[in-house]
Amino acid sequence: PNSPGSTASMNWAGSCVVADNNFTLDMGNGPSNQPGLFIYGANQASIPFGNGILCISAPIIRLNPPVFMDSAGTASKVVDLANPPSQTGLITAGSQWNFAMWLRDPAAGGAGYTFTDGLSVDFQ
Repeated sequence: PNSPGSTASMNWAGSCVVADNNFTLDMGNGPSNQPGLFIYGANQASIPFGNGILCISAPIIRLNPPVFMDSAGTASKVVDLANPPSQTGLITAGSQWNFAMWLRDPAAGGAGYTFTDGLSVDFQ
């Protein structure tokens, strides 16, 4: 759990059809007004890291720039499927990708950062 007392969670909105290019990542239950960075990768993991568990293994693609959670601890990021941050992160129809958010949580102590739960999406 993070400093608000729950696990930050991931979800998606829009379409997982690559040709639609209408895919948005959403997260909730995070610490209010803190920055976070959405990340993704092709492989799953379970690695203790910071105050949480990193559920994506290398290579990890960062969806820059970081975003700030609002006062309710939510944030979202539109993902431009036609223009990935790197060719390693090219999302194509028939592929599965795993998403999470790496978020600052200084009120929790320890490392001062944690992760959301993981989200696996099958793209069409």
